[in-house]
Amino acid sequence: KEITLAFNSLEINNEYLRGVVLRYSEIEKQIEAERIAEEQRKEAKRIAERIAEEQRQEAERLAEEKRRKEHIDSFITERENKFYTYVASNKLDNTVKMEQAIKTVLENTDVRFNLPEFEITDKIFVNYNGDNKHDITINGLNNSELAAKLTAAINALTLEPEKAKEPYTRQDYPVNTQDTFRFNISIANYKVKAQKRFQSITIDEYVPQNLKNAVPEMMPYGGNYSISMNNLTVNGKSSINSLKVLKYRDTGTASNAFLSLLVPGLGVKRVTYGEHSGFRRTLYAYGLIGAGILCKTVANNEYKKYNAAPDKESDKMKELYEDAKILDKAYYICAGIGAAIWVYDIIWVWNKGSKNRQAHKAYKQPRFGIYYNPEFKATGLTYTVNF
Repeated sequence: KEITLAFNSLEINNEYLRGVVLRYSEIEKQIEAERIAEEQRKEAKRIAERIAEEQRQEAERLAEEKRRKEHIDSFITERENKFYTYVASNKLDNTVKMEQAIKTVLENTDVRFNLPEFEITDKIFVNYNGDNKHDITINGLNNSELAAKLTAAINALTLEPEKAKEPYTRQDYPVNTQDTFRFNISIANYKVKAQKRFQSITIDEYVPQNLKNAVPEMMPYGGNYSISMNNLTVNGKSSINSLKVLKYRDTGTASNAFLSLLVPGLGVKRVTYGEHSGFRRTLYAYGLIGAGILCKTVANNEYKKYNAAPDKESDKMKELYEDAKILDKAYYICAGIGAAIWVYDIIWVWNKGSKNRQAHKAYKQPRFGIYYNPEFKATGLTYTVNF
């Protein structure tokens, strides 16, 4: 191009040179045409390769989809005909759920006797849709009514089917589940007598430690208790199934005023359930009355001396007479205060005992029970009173 421009600018008319320029232009056009053709071939090749890759990927996708469908169809067919068992964690959860249903039945049944060990077996089938079918057998229980209640409670339970992973997608799907649950159950009933004196509790009969620990909750007031306690054992695990106060006798009533009538302060310990001994009142009352009696005795002796003296007008006899009068007054003061303490103690014990009786009156026919909260997995104590 530069040569052509140069020739043109110089107005060269040489025919030979013009021919060279024309030939060069043709060659240049040919080269440009070849370049365009090469680019078109490359573009066509790229398009062909892209189409081939898309077709290959589509073929692979269709093959993968086919394999996936075959795997899923195979898994669906398998789960409709195969039975799985619960994995350990799910079986434990379901066991706890069934144990609670059993405990609830036994808690609401007034069992005040020893129940020998018996076995409950539940062969359960749960299809992948969640339908439950229980096959329950109870061996060793000679109580048809209780057996019917236990069977109904277990039949009312709905367990979820086990889940299995579809091997291809690794997704969880519910599957047919079949498993067996066994429960060995026994109830040991204890009738114990217990006494509460302030913070001290005495249990006459031996009971297992878990029941003994629950006794203080049954004894809000001082007095004598007769308590029925059930120690429920399920598969070797013990728990409190039922606690009931059969009889309660309040020892802190107003009748203890009779004890204070005999000895000042003697009824205090009973109406306070041992919180206070009443010894100070005994000491003060007897001490003051004793001091008064001593003053009276000495005063009488002084009077005798005064009356026996020939010279009553002497200074010594007058002093003796004044001392006797002072001791006589001291007698009335000490004995009066001591007697007042004694009377106060009798009235106080009677009043305290009356208040105790009013507070405990509603407690004569109580009902206690143990409940289980599955949400918090906690055991609690219920207390009901009929007014």
